Amino acid sequence: MIKRLPPVEVLHEMLDYDPATGIFIWLERPLSHFPYEGERRRWNGKFAGKPAGYVNTRGYRVIGISIRGVSKTYIAHRLAWLLVRGKPVPRIIDHIDGNPDNNRIGNLRRATNAQNMSNAGKMATNTSGTKGVYLERDGRWRARVTLGGKQYDCGRFETMEEAAEARRYGAAKLHGRFARHE
Repeated sequence: MIKRLPPVEVLHEMLDYDPATGIFIWLERPLSHFPYEGERRRWNGKFAGKPAGYVNTRGYRVIGISIRGVSKTYIAHRLAWLLVRGKPVPRIIDHIDGNPDNNRIGNLRRATNAQNMSNAGKMATNTSGTKGVYLERDGRWRARVTLGGKQYDCGRFETMEEAAEARRYGAAKLHGRFARHE
């Protein structure tokens, strides 16, 4: 389930987002965000003007936002989409370059789950160094492309380079602009 995002007006009071760099900076927050002036001064003195959020273990920037004493964390690319493009915010937002902390608006695009997976990098268990290319027991190289959980065989080859080329061709045909080759 996708978490409901804060109102865009509140985000504009809290964060400055630069669409060209993808960086979020904390703004000085108004007294209405705090129960008393001392807390507001302390928060603004510590955070205002500084980058917002942290990078989680999966590489995504996460920003914690407290509204009326209720704190929640949000994935930064969803906040970026809301601030620049408004609602509706897509369920899945793909980072074109594959870097989950690159939240430049030009690096974000609406995607289906299959498209998002097509743009994923190679598996951590990959030993060939090339996405979708595997060495078989007989010493030949196999190339495969996956789409929507289904594997498509691109053939068996004598060299890894031939298999990689076949896989690039198959991925381009099946994944189109979402194809990732490394």
